Amino acid sequence: MKHFRTALAAAVLAAACLLTGCQKTVKLTAQDGLYCNASAGISYAIAPMCYEPQAVGDLYASFTSGSIEVPLYEIEGLDPTQYLTEAYSGASSIFVSPDVVLPSDLTGFAPTTIHLCVQSLSVWEFATVTDQAEIDAIVRAFTEGESVPYPATTPKNDLRFKFESPHFPGLYYNLVYVDYGSARYLYDRETRRCVEVGDLLREYIDGALPSAGTETTGQSV
Repeated sequence: MKHFRTALAAAVLAAACLLTGCQKTVKLTAQDGLYCNASAGISYAIAPMCYEPQAVGDLYASFTSGSIEVPLYEIEGLDPTQYLTEAYSGASSIFVSPDVVLPSDLTGFAPTTIHLCVQSLSVWEFATVTDQAEIDAIVRAFTEGESVPYPATTPKNDLRFKFESPHFPGLYYNLVYVDYGSARYLYDRETRRCVEVGDLLREYIDGALPSAGTETTGQSV
């Protein structure tokens, strides 16, 4: 798994360059739901919230939101005219060309790896799942299971499952995993789909966390 901490430090430095004018960027303008630069012939839409960058690269573009200049960065390994990202904060937006078609669900993403993570201001991966049968089982549980309301109470553990696919390099499909002891759920912040997944992948989680069985301080949904 790529390390966001290094990427975030680079992003902060690039943002400072943006503010001081030491690095030329492509200026985007909001227009009809897109962020465009007509002279460069590029435009971007905001991708669903479930998508995240694996690693943040160099400063590439910016747009103005109110009085704030928002810097956008390359995603390492991807064409910046097709993909950009905000500085990674755990709840950042990815910007994609209208020509890019991202899967609307986890089945279409076809993951082959799951990174199990604790997440707050930084990301700590504590286990990696590569067994395709186990991955397929969690995908089926989430996509085919009954959707229920997201629990309103504080979970014992609040984690992130970051799915990786060879068909969409450079990106993660991120779902929230919350453990209440008697029930465990996967939740998509974009669609608000919440599904109880039982004991799937518990062998990777039990005993792996320093505070397993106690409250964590992962980012709330």
